Amino acid sequence: MKLSTILPLGMLASSIALVSPTDAAVILQGAADNYIAFEAEDNIAASGTDTISSSLHQWGEVANGGASGGAAMQAQGAGSPAPDDNTAFLTWDVEFVTAGDYNLYARVLATGTGSDSAHQGSTWNQTAGTNAFVYVGASSPSASYQWINGNGGADFEVLTADVGNTITFSVSIRENAFQFDRFVFSTDNSLTAAELDALSNSSVIPEPSAYGALTGGLALAIVLLRRRVSNR
Repeated sequence: MKLSTILPLGMLASSIALVSPTDAAVILQGAADNYIAFEAEDNIAASGTDTISSSLHQWGEVANGGASGGAAMQAQGAGSPAPDDNTAFLTWDVEFVTAGDYNLYARVLATGTGSDSAHQGSTWNQTAGTNAFVYVGASSPSASYQWINGNGGADFEVLTADVGNTITFSVSIRENAFQFDRFVFSTDNSLTAAELDALSNSSVIPEPSAYGALTGGLALAIVLLRRRVSNR
């Protein structure tokens, strides 16, 4: 092919950008790992807002030098606590390779008694806006991030039928200014803060929709290339 018929790099890049995949991804358990670990601000699969007492409630990413990865997700709005069935939520998609009972650990920032709790799904695949969400909070406020046990210490059960399939974990707002920084699901229910900090984040794989978007972008680029060649 003559150089003059090659689609300019900038045009190719802009063509793909028109249908670029989202940042959402499935968080995948490592083959040799007994845990899944991930940053709260990364790979969010879905989110929602709610208007409570005329105030918009939502989760927002905030920068903080003390946070793992330098950022966390903070409950934002006015007035608290929000009702159990509010729809100001976040969800993450996860995939396990090993069945078992997994304990939830959450790294949180709870600086006061009016900002030390949130709601969370008590099992997988629960929809925000239902009373199935349960209270999760710090035992005492702190100016620093701390690890807490979620779900009241109850395990999240990964069934054999769940292995290799995408399942979701969700949280929603209860008190404003509460922050989620990082999550770990582990079959070990006695991990210390130092041990949790030392765990590497799990790898991610693109959502199926992202593959479709990328394929669409490449197809569009090819069409534009052929059109440009045919017009020469």
